[in-house]
Amino acid sequence: MKLSTVHMGGRGPQRACGARPACARADSGAPWPQVGAALRWGRAGFVSRGRAALRNFAAFRADFASRQSGATPAMGIFLSLAVAGAWAQDRPVKMADLPAPVREAVQAQLAQGAILRGLSTDREGGAREYEAELTVNGHHRDLAMNRRGAILEAEDTVALSSLPAAARAALAQQGRVLSVEAVSAHGKFVAYEAVVRLASGKHREVRVDRQGRPVPDNG
Repeated sequence: MKLSTVHMGGRGPQRACGARPACARADSGAPWPQVGAALRWGRAGFVSRGRAALRNFAAFRADFASRQSGATPAMGIFLSLAVAGAWAQDRPVKMADLPAPVREAVQAQLAQGAILRGLSTDREGGAREYEAELTVNGHHRDLAMNRRGAILEAEDTVALSSLPAAARAALAQQGRVLSVEAVSAHGKFVAYEAVVRLASGKHREVRVDRQGRPVPDNG
């Protein structure tokens, strides 16, 4: 793996890989304690779906900031690369770039009082999808739509206190709940999706139904 120039704090750009023996050892797969620790620390925080990582990164960043005194430069490199990889999956677009049916669907949300925060597009399972990030009544709402403007999935930020008791209890057993979204697909409720901080300090995304039973993430 060949790394390009990266930024570390306020020290300006530095070359991540060159002819140094330490760098060569890292590329060859030899142990590098700081990178290994950073990978283990960050794996749970950045879930496999890049889009989900972005949606929950604000909560992750706030929690990380409270504990960053123990962070190492290697952790900073890992976090920067992970966020860059997530962004690479979603390409920002403008309203004029949207297919007409998608544009009409977004405008219908705005007509109902929603505030547009951003638009993006990516591919899910080989099919082109469009995502609108909105604010509705002070809460975040993310909509995933196909080219015909049909809403495939909606994620609405909700208060933990609004969940049924069984769902709250199931999430509380996992750790400290940082954020919760109500997920629906094709207009039907699917799950409550929460980002929790485990006792180990790692972050994990958990989905449960109204009865607190685990729900697999097929995204």
